[in-house]
Amino acid sequence: MARATVCVMYCVLCSTFTIVVRVSGGTGDVAGPDASPHDVTRVTDPREMPCGDHLCRCRRRNADCSGHRGRLTYVPKLPDNIYVVNLSDNGLTSDVLTSSFLANLTRVGGLDLSGNNITWISRSVFRVMGKLRWLSLDGNKALQPESLREVVSVRKMRDVSAVSCNLPPPSVDLFHNSTSTVYSISLNSNPHGGTYNLEGFCPLVFLNQLFLARCDFKHISTSCPLLAVSTLDLSRNTLRQFPRTCQGQRGSLFPSLTYLVLRHNRIQVLSQVDVCLPLLMTLDMSFNFVKVYPTGAFSSLKFPFLHKLRLRHQTSYRGVRKESTKLEDYAFDNPYLNELDLRHNELEFADRRSVGKHAFANCRRLRDLYLSSNNFSGVNDQRFISLFGHLKSLNTLVLSNSKFELLTTKTFASFQNLVILSLEDNSITSIPDGAFDFLDRLLILILSNNKIKTINKHTFSENTLRGLSALTLDMNPFHCSCELRWFQNWFVTHQELFTERVLEGNRYSCQNIPGTALANFSMADQACLLGREVSGFIIQGSSAFIATLLLVSLVFRFRWHIRLLMYEAFRGRDDLRKRRLQSESFNYDVFVSYASEDLPWVRHQLMPRLENELGLRLCLQDRDFILGNNIVDNIVQGVNSSKKILTVFSRHFLRSQWCQFELNLCLSHVMDHDDALIVVCVDDVTSRKMTSAMMSVLKTTTFIQWKEQEDAEASFWGRVRLALSEVLPRREHCV
Repeated sequence: MARATVCVMYCVLCSTFTIVVRVSGGTGDVAGPDASPHDVTRVTDPREMPCGDHLCRCRRRNADCSGHRGRLTYVPKLPDNIYVVNLSDNGLTSDVLTSSFLANLTRVGGLDLSGNNITWISRSVFRVMGKLRWLSLDGNKALQPESLREVVSVRKMRDVSAVSCNLPPPSVDLFHNSTSTVYSISLNSNPHGGTYNLEGFCPLVFLNQLFLARCDFKHISTSCPLLAVSTLDLSRNTLRQFPRTCQGQRGSLFPSLTYLVLRHNRIQVLSQVDVCLPLLMTLDMSFNFVKVYPTGAFSSLKFPFLHKLRLRHQTSYRGVRKESTKLEDYAFDNPYLNELDLRHNELEFADRRSVGKHAFANCRRLRDLYLSSNNFSGVNDQRFISLFGHLKSLNTLVLSNSKFELLTTKTFASFQNLVILSLEDNSITSIPDGAFDFLDRLLILILSNNKIKTINKHTFSENTLRGLSALTLDMNPFHCSCELRWFQNWFVTHQELFTERVLEGNRYSCQNIPGTALANFSMADQACLLGREVSGFIIQGSSAFIATLLLVSLVFRFRWHIRLLMYEAFRGRDDLRKRRLQSESFNYDVFVSYASEDLPWVRHQLMPRLENELGLRLCLQDRDFILGNNIVDNIVQGVNSSKKILTVFSRHFLRSQWCQFELNLCLSHVMDHDDALIVVCVDDVTSRKMTSAMMSVLKTTTFIQWKEQEDAEASFWGRVRLALSEVLPRREHCV
């Protein structure tokens, strides 16, 4: 498809809907419902050239002679090709405006007299303008209603605009016996209030378009069955209910109406509305206060020919807010509906009470569906497909700014006729491979401003990419890495797919590399040599190795904690230890492990109590180790030949490597023989930084603390005696 065609389609998608109300006499100038010919013909293009005695500026077929404010005393002769003349804002009065004043406009087909001081105008003024087809009298604040009758009676007049002229509704006899050929009348911004009676327009048998926006009426009424208008604009009034369109058993009050605009009114309820609009094709009810669209609200029984339905912005208007709109089952039960616009309604599509499962049932010809600015959060594939999966004819689906999150390969698989799909401004985090492969006719795909971090070569199939004419992925937080290199290369080499709007500025950038545009991102080939699977295997293997190493180091650090806890949990109580004491012969009763600096305490405190008073034989390294033997052999022999082991913990014991070796050996020995280690602390060693073995012992074993106080000493030696009760001589047991 040519780029120009793509841009036109994209603009149609993004633009708001407007009503074409006037085509100026072959010039191709188009205006909206509230516009005047003055808005259309005022030319500000720098290519304008002076003309008409330098009183005007001409370009193509338009001549702008406006803004002289009372100084324009005649209309100059203009080039023969001029068809539209702008005489607005010249201070013209009814006295000045004569046929002789307009004598040089014999070839003109469109005349703008807006913003002057005209109060009365006769059809005879225009007798020299045999080609006049449209006339604007907008902004002549004191214009008399009879002037409107005169201008619509001008021969071959087609289009009359009298916006903001303070005109009341035409009286029943205003156009009586008129021979008017007028096709379009615009009376916007003529405030009236109350009920606006349309019966005065009945004699205008050729009237096709009637514009009554901003007239501040609450109701319209008519009893004329011959009002043959096809376009009726009632927007920006204060209508509180759908206009009456039926005349009892006699059928429709608007039998020819095809285009009805009710935007910006105050309509709230549709449940009890009788509709007689047999030819209505387009209905625009945006910006009202409808809370509920009930079953059959827009069914083919009420609207047998409805093609386009626009219901935007039903939740807020002029600062007034209400609860979200509700759609009941079969609200749009109309097989003729082609276009449905429900943007900005805050519809809760995940809530079955707010949106019925069959709300869109029987809309089998629906081609364009606009659902932007509603809430699809929490809608899964099953719910989405149950609501819309039957809409096989969809060409355009717009879900922008709708909190759309879930995107799978099934989400859009049913919409094989989609041409335009817009998902911008949502919360999509990733695009599954092949999510759009079923959309064979897709031309425009919009995914701007989501949370997509990467695109790979499998995201879109070759057929999908080949069929696309426009693709937007801008304003996504791309993570520029090896995985994104394919998309970067494709992005750089397929610039024709991206519209000019999204190529402006730095809309494609690397979130993880601030200030770097996607097109400029680079990464060395060597860094991306490893495949994704290999890289994942290496990462997993490295993680497992680090975790194992950490576990081993923790086990080694707390090995004595673990061994002592397991020992305490599984050791036998007394049998093994008693059998060993009875069956083996020992050289010593108690092996004492201590630091050499603590020898004075051992000699003066421990030895007198244990050896002299209790009759125990102690094994002391300074006294009992065999001279000339290896110190390790002496320690092992002393431990194995002793019934019990007693360790003297102190700050010196903490710093001695030999003491730590002895402690480890003693711990192994007591656990092997199902015994218990006796621990004596001669100073506040618990407040110091201890080795893991000492910490394990103190946390799992009840130790005996030495204090040089009379009462404390008695308690200390009593506890030592109790700990050694198994190896005390028999006489000690009898005491």
